[in-house]
Amino acid sequence: SQSRISGDDPDVDANCEQSRCPVARGLHRVLVLDFDQTLACEEVSLLGSKEHAVVVFGGEKRIDALSSMLAEVISAGVTPAICSFNDKKIIGKSLAAVGLRKFFDGRFILGYGECLTDNNPTRIKGRAIEQAIMRPLDVAAENVLFVDDNPRNISEFQSFLPSAKTILIPHASAPAASGGMQPEHMVAVVAWSRSL
Repeated sequence: SQSRISGDDPDVDANCEQSRCPVARGLHRVLVLDFDQTLACEEVSLLGSKEHAVVVFGGEKRIDALSSMLAEVISAGVTPAICSFNDKKIIGKSLAAVGLRKFFDGRFILGYGECLTDNNPTRIKGRAIEQAIMRPLDVAAENVLFVDDNPRNISEFQSFLPSAKTILIPHASAPAASGGMQPEHMVAVVAWSRSL
């Protein structure tokens, strides 16, 4: 039988053969995105129809903008990844429903189960990212950009990996916040990917 990249869920890793995965080869930089209220516009627990998925991600226009951002980041030699306290299956199915799954290598989609391990019992995202993404890709902290809507996650990440870069997305409950990454955040991500 053929070996699989992550071996844990065919729905999450479908169509991700090693030769086609969007892992930047040779250039070691990583964009790590939170999922809920960062990549998606709200907390995602169950996914209904494709129409529901489009709403969760902020509509077709925002999905197109996310797709463009991810394509540009990959073309700049950056590997996109996800680190979330949501379930990896929900993340994978949600991304697939709106056509964004193709941008992520299943090995670098970290859900709750991958963040909470014996080596990381306190669920610090920086530690999970360092162990499951940075080490396998041999990436230095100064070549990582972490995007999250939770100030505590950003603070813990910065404490654990002080030379990494971060972007804090205003939480949907904040005044004038829309939920999820907005065009200005996507522009900042692309600018970071091109600046290295």
